[in-house]
Amino acid sequence: MASKKRKLAIHKKQKRKKLSPVDALIQLTDRRLEPKHYNKLFGEILRTRNSRGAGILIGTYVENSLQSALERWLHISDKKRRALFGSNAPIGTFSNKIRIAYAAGIIGNEMYDTLDKIRLIRNAFAHARISVSFKTKEIIDVCALLKIPIPLFPFHNPALYAKTTRGHFTETCFVVSHNLLFAALTNPHIIDTKYITIPVDQNFEVILRRKPLP
Repeated sequence: MASKKRKLAIHKKQKRKKLSPVDALIQLTDRRLEPKHYNKLFGEILRTRNSRGAGILIGTYVENSLQSALERWLHISDKKRRALFGSNAPIGTFSNKIRIAYAAGIIGNEMYDTLDKIRLIRNAFAHARISVSFKTKEIIDVCALLKIPIPLFPFHNPALYAKTTRGHFTETCFVVSHNLLFAALTNPHIIDTKYITIPVDQNFEVILRRKPLP
């Protein structure tokens, strides 16, 4: 009897693990951005020749980097990520991610402005009903307003980018993305309570807030 129950439990467990094609696709879409993915994404972006595809891909890379910083800052577990970042969720849009990052002190005024322009350019490529490219005047004008931030660590190689509107957009987005990913790895920093001289509850967390990304 015990053996039969055990086999039934194993069968149920295996059944739960098997995802439908739709659920598997959703799970793939929701996977965390990890360091091992960066080089593949970087290569995919540089190889993409179509302007619309490149604009969408590069802009989405920035949005995903921003989400990584937010997840780290807010201590979001995998189970709760979809409730916050899924479709129609409170932080599901690029715009809301930027606002929350600003309110949380992850980014400052200049980064807020840069991210918002990247969002507008990405949205133009994604939703414009007419043909658009990096040679479209409106795209050129907004790209010209983008300021490339100072890289937080030495990965930056200007030789990779042509001196074109697309090159300027790509370079700006990569520096912004990598600065955000750097913030995701370093913010917030949890201070071990054993180093605090005043009595605190053992479950108490003290967060060292760094300066917002400029």
